[in-house]
Formats: sequence, structure tokens, C-alpha cells
Amino acid sequence: MYFYIFSLIFLLLTRVNAVDLGFVIYKKGEKIIKEPVHRIYILEDPDDEYYPFQEYLSLIKVNDIWKIFSGSEGIYVGIIDTGVDFKNSDLRDNIWINPDEICEDGKDNDNNGYVDDCYGWNAIDGKGSAYDDNGHGTALAGIIGAVGNNKIGVAGINWKIKIIPCKALDRLGEGLTVHANKCIEYFLDLKREKGLNVIAVNASFGGEYECYQIIDGEKVSDQCEEKRLIEELGNQGILFVTAAGNAGKNNDSISMLPCNYNLPNKICVGSLSPDYKRSYFSNYGSTVDIFAVGENVYTLSLNGYCKYGAGTSYAAAVVTGSIALISGYYNNQDIYFLKEKIINGSRNNIDLSGFSSSCNMLDLQNIVFIENNRSLCFSKNSISISSVSEDYVKLSNTGTAPVKIVDVYVTDPAKIGFVEDSCKNAVLVPGESCSIGLKIVSDLIGVYQEELVIEGDLKITLPVLLSNNVNTQSTEILSGNIEGNIQKCVEILEINNDPEDNVDSFYPVQLDNVGCYMGSVQYGYGIVLIFFVIRLFRRVFNKA
Repeated sequence: MYFYIFSLIFLLLTRVNAVDLGFVIYKKGEKIIKEPVHRIYILEDPDDEYYPFQEYLSLIKVNDIWKIFSGSEGIYVGIIDTGVDFKNSDLRDNIWINPDEICEDGKDNDNNGYVDDCYGWNAIDGKGSAYDDNGHGTALAGIIGAVGNNKIGVAGINWKIKIIPCKALDRLGEGLTVHANKCIEYFLDLKREKGLNVIAVNASFGGEYECYQIIDGEKVSDQCEEKRLIEELGNQGILFVTAAGNAGKNNDSISMLPCNYNLPNKICVGSLSPDYKRSYFSNYGSTVDIFAVGENVYTLSLNGYCKYGAGTSYAAAVVTGSIALISGYYNNQDIYFLKEKIINGSRNNIDLSGFSSSCNMLDLQNIVFIENNRSLCFSKNSISISSVSEDYVKLSNTGTAPVKIVDVYVTDPAKIGFVEDSCKNAVLVPGESCSIGLKIVSDLIGVYQEELVIEGDLKITLPVLLSNNVNTQSTEILSGNIEGNIQKCVEILEINNDPEDNVDSFYPVQLDNVGCYMGSVQYGYGIVLIFFVIRLFRRVFNKA
């Protein structure tokens, strides 16, 4: 009995992310290429009936845009997910229907290589429409393009649009990279062969795995079919929007894909709370391009219901829907114009320093109505200096207009001195950076917090943590350099140990589990099991 209990605990606590599930074999010329297959996971003022519950729409400030433009049937967006409930009365009119296919006759009537792809395509089965048996894909579709101003359901960011679903994730929200790749190929074929104006693909999934191939027996890193196909989307004028992950991890320290791909057409999205703070569950790092609201998102569910959802999956869908909206507003501009608008034209949030490459959060009003957007971003969320170490930070212009810096100073110059300052009196053009280095100049003993202050066109501050002649390990903890570990503790407490405040107690929320394989729920189960095992042993020994 004890053996089975400990075995179950072991399996829960040691489930790993990067397990290869066999290989897919390609032949290119004379070369035989083997590539591992990985498991991927899901990541969630019109007169519409439940519009008053859609707080996130006002937080991204879409309402004023709707007065001018609310969507176009000429804009197509692909969704790689669990499918979509294309029979939903609030989605039906915005789902693309293949006019050249006879549904469910078991034939490829239009000879495009996809059997029965009437309402998108099921890459798992290799045939048929992409019907949703999980609900996650339907929720994303509701965010992107539920029919607006129709007196029922919810309002999508686009009241009119054409959504093309492709099913690569099963009813459990799990899937394989090889099926996601087939979905990308499907969207590429629709654009090249049928001429559909696909401008973005939403991919609210991901995992911790490595991109590599084995060519002629040799491992080649940073080369795989998924990366190649995403790059090809860019070549065909399609943006690829993905989720940062929900494990509260720093993506700079892990191989979180597809978020971490360094590709010009990729946009990786982190999640914000309604008060514009980074969601406790959201992954972060320099590969995260922008943040958007991903909590308390009210959207569609299966069987005609609506629900609240949370996760970077939902934040990614918010960005995808916004791309589609401004694409129509700007009359189908180049995708890199759209990407710059979305990322660099959004509102600055300096609190996102160290959490994203832009420190910007999605704001459609800002994007459309502010032509010269000024944004700055620090490369980390604090500076940590001690009696034995200096520290440096980079400041970048992540907006669309030059930013003039007039002064750079610290709140207590008696304690802190400058090692480097290339920022004072600088005029940073978009994409340009400057550097600041600090050191301790005081003999005071103890731990202190001051601020670095930047003044000019914008006034921003950054915490400076000082530790003079004390244990350096304590300084490291105070400075947040091990924030990932601190964040994990917060995640466990938030989800498992505070049931009275659990959001599920109040309304049905799907906290999607993108990139969360070794998440707090598994650890929570393990801890509970360990607790019961200890109690069992104590009873046995007490009886003995």
C-alpha cells in the first residue's frame, strides 16, 4: 500500500516538460531529418446581452474605436486550439465556411489536400471540421470575434471578421507540435491557394521544450519545423501571436516555445490583472513583447454558455483580436506596421520593466489616436548594489517618438554614486538605448532602498536596493534576483491554500495551463498526499 502511495507522489512531483514523444522524419534532397514531437498545452458599447460583464474591453479602450470601425468580413484570423463551436449563434456568422467543400461527405471536394474542411480543419484526425470539445478555442474565438451588437451573448473585439479554426489540441487541452505544424501549413495553403486575407494566427499554447533536429545523425539546435513554419507565415504576411505561459516563470531562464522564438512576425503576450499589474501566474522576460489584460475575461463557452476566464491564452487572444481590428482600420497595412503599432504604440507601464521587452500594455485608444507615443523601458525591475558589487541597467525607447532625458539622479546621493551614465541629456530615438551604472559610496551598514529617477519628456523611477557590509545572499533575495522562486511560492498559496478567496468559488473560471506542467496544482496534490501519509505513519506507530 505504501509503495503505491509513494509512487503516486513521485509521479506527481517529477512530471517533466521536455519529453520527446517520438520523431517525425523529413527527407530534403539526400538528407534524412529527424525531429522530436513535443506535447503542447492550452494557454484563456454594443447591445450584446452580457456586454456589461466584459470589463476587459473597457480596459483595452476599444469602445472609442468601435465608433469609427468595428471589424470587417475581409479580415481573416486563424486559431490553432481545441477547435471552435461554429454552431454557436454568437459566432456562426463570423466563422469562415469553405464554399468549395461539401460537408461530411468524406471527400476532398476542392482538392486542396484537406478532407471535409468545411469549418476549418481537424489536424488531429486529419479530416473534418474543427469542432470544439473542450471550450478553450471557443472562448478565444469569442474574444477575437463574437458577433457584436446583436442583442445576444458577448461582443468580440471585432463585430465582423472571419475566423478559421484548426484543431490541434484535444478535449483535455493537450496536443502535439506535429499537429500544430499541420495547422500552420493549412493556413499557409489557404492564403496561397485560396487567396484568403489571413493576417494573424492565434496560438495560445506552448511548453518547455527544445527546438532541434537530427540531421544525418547530428543534432542541430535552434532548427525545427515549427520555427520554420512560423517564419514562413511572416513571409506570407501573417503575424503569429502566442502566449507567454502561466507558470510565473522567467522565460529567459527556460526554453518556453513558441514564445521564445526570435522571429520578426512573432508576438508573445503576457497577462495583466484589471489594475494593470502583471498577473501572478504570467510568465515574463525579454521574449515577452507586450502585456494585455488576461484576468476576469468574460467570453463564450460551449453549449451557448458564457464564462469568465484567465490566463495568458486569453491575453494573447485579446492582442490577436486587436491586430485584426486595426488591420481593417488602417486598410490592411503591412504586418510589421501592425506589429509596431500594437507593441510600440501601446501605453507605457514602467512597472513592467524586467518583465517584457517593451514595458507597454495593450491600449487601442493609444494605438489609434496618439501618433507620437513616448515609452521607456528599463532592462530589469530593480538595481541591486552592495559593498562589493556594482550594478547596471539599460534604458530603452520602446515607443514611436523620440524621448528627451533632461536629468538622471538618485534620491540619496550620499549613499549612491554613478559608475556610468550615458542617459543624461540624451535624446533617445525609437529603438535606441542608454546605460546607467551605480555603486555604494557610503560606509553606512545595513539594507536600504532608494530610487533612480529619470526626468524629461517622461518621469520614471526604478528601485535601488542597497546592502552594505551584510550577507550578500540576503541582498540577492531582497533584490528580487530569485523572483521566480518567490513567485512560485505565491502561486501555490494563491491557488491551493486560500479556498475562501479562490475565484472559482464565485464564478466559473478556466485558468488555462499553458506552460504549467509542473505547476502549483501538482505540487499542491503532492503536499496533500504527503500530509496524509505522515498522519498514516503516525497512527501506525502510535498503535505499535
